[in-house]
Amino acid sequence: MYVDSGADMTLVPSDFGKLLGMDLSKNRSLLAGVAGAPLRVSLQSAEVKIGSALDRAMIAVAATNNVPYLLGREGLFKAFKITFEEYRGLTSFARQTNTKKSHFGVARGIGSFTVKDEMKGHN
Repeated sequence: MYVDSGADMTLVPSDFGKLLGMDLSKNRSLLAGVAGAPLRVSLQSAEVKIGSALDRAMIAVAATNNVPYLLGREGLFKAFKITFEEYRGLTSFARQTNTKKSHFGVARGIGSFTVKDEMKGHN
């Protein structure tokens, strides 16, 4: 999974959403990415675990599997101090205290996925 500070939302492929039991026929939307072409997604509320911290965030589940796993800002970047140490190939997450929750829209569906505390060697 890539940590993408330029991405508004977390994005996962279709099969991953199905694996978590999400109903991808609900909460359909179109998102525009860097390439500009609209991407069909299903907006889902999911539990996201980073280290020992568990948070709820809105994620976009693509209608295709031809997308990368992206950890975006919505619902998560306010909850963590994220440090990028590019020279060391290290990204670290530290839980913030007294943060406001941020949710994008209203969606249904519950699933969880895990991101390691540190992702070494990311490109």
